[in-house]
Amino acid sequence: MRLLICAGRYYADSRLCRRVLDAFQRLHPVRVLIHGGNQYLGGDIEEWAREHGADIVRYPPNWQRHGKLAERLRNHFMLLDS
Repeated sequence: MRLLICAGRYYADSRLCRRVLDAFQRLHPVRVLIHGGNQYLGGDIEEWAREHGADIVRYPPNWQRHGKLAERLRNHFMLLDS
């Protein structure tokens, strides 16, 4: 299964995120984990994905090209890809 993690920019509760990912993994094996490169949570969820053999797809927002719309456009694209 492809799983999209789309958290807020400053969300950083990695313990809760790991517990939820572990519970989800038991029900639906995650093969691809998609996320937006969150500076606080991104490394933790990528570590979780590597531990579980899932591929990682990271979509950081392109601030230079899209300015203030960067996150919104990136989130829309991530939804389409998941």
